[in-house]
Amino acid sequence: MAQRNPICEILADHDRITAAITAAARDAVLKHAQAGNPVSTWRHGRVVWLQPAEVFALLAETPPPTTISN
Repeated sequence: MAQRNPICEILADHDRITAAITAAARDAVLKHAQAGNPVSTWRHGRVVWLQPAEVFALLAETPPPTTISN
């Protein structure tokens, strides 16, 4: 009988991986802004800097990703 490989099962779940990466990036951006730091992003073909207030407004408009439990 073949052994079950939980790592392969987790890596095969693309939606779960995408949700985890999106949540981690959102959390990192939020913590950066909470520390009072501007955040860079790409808009209209160039890099722009967002002040913390702008970051908070954007995050308030965008719901966090749906997390998928075990």
